[in-house]
Amino acid sequence: MVLFDMVKQWYWYDWLMFIIRLISSISLAFTTIGLQQYFTLPIVVLVLWQLIAFSVPWLCLQLNYKYYLFTEIVISGGLCLYLTSFFPQAYLAFLLYAFFIAAHSAHRTYLWSGPVSILLLPAIIKQFAEQSEYWVMAVHIGMAYIFGFSFHLLVLNHRQGETIREQNAVLEQYLSQIERITLAEERSRLSKELHDTVGHAYTSLIMGLETLRPQMATDTGTESLDSLLNLARQNMEEVRGYVHQIESPHEALPLLQSLEEAGGGISGTCQGAGYFSSLRGGIPCNETSEDSTLPLPARVVDECRAP
Repeated sequence: MVLFDMVKQWYWYDWLMFIIRLISSISLAFTTIGLQQYFTLPIVVLVLWQLIAFSVPWLCLQLNYKYYLFTEIVISGGLCLYLTSFFPQAYLAFLLYAFFIAAHSAHRTYLWSGPVSILLLPAIIKQFAEQSEYWVMAVHIGMAYIFGFSFHLLVLNHRQGETIREQNAVLEQYLSQIERITLAEERSRLSKELHDTVGHAYTSLIMGLETLRPQMATDTGTESLDSLLNLARQNMEEVRGYVHQIESPHEALPLLQSLEEAGGGISGTCQGAGYFSSLRGGIPCNETSEDSTLPLPARVVDECRAP
């Protein structure tokens, strides 16, 4: 089950190398079966050896790349060494394994996997197959190793690009949230300033005009005063309406609805926020208390609903 979960996380380059490895192993097995009369080992043992050379390094690769390098060099290299003792040109079968070894030589393991594959293995093959040219084998295996290491750099660049894209997506999500919060705070600040300044000014104006009413004994003065009062009250109502319009929508919502929307927003950003929480030692979004299994926003809503 664990192995199946690992396979589901493969990228295109993992599938590409697996398919190439499968095709080459099948081809080598059919070639060995066709030439079985030339080998000293039984064909069943040879086919089993090739099956082990295909599966064991690949399984080790899913666990640790260091185990893979060791098993690939020993098992697959030993198989090619045995075949070369009967057919000198069989060392060409190791070219593909050299490509795989270089493609998975991470964290400076190429410092020992390269010399072993390019220099040591051809020297051992030379001892078993006298007619083989050492430098020809070294050059061929070296070129295969270089191609494999180039593929390794390509894969590494692709992985770094994926990581950068994921981090950029998280950053964009956080920036959008910060922008919304900043706008809401600015609108709240502006509405409070309008209420404290213009609203109070109109209130003072109306109260001042009301104090002048006893002094305006004539009908013309009363009408003028009423007109000014009506204009002041109308303008104050317009200011109040404008203040209510620029207030943050969340401020006008009921408490329960605001908390539920906040909880939904937090749960929607947990995947991105988990990355930064892990870097900064922050609290994950789904952090729960010792006596509750509900996330924090859900518990707040539940407490608000309780009588």
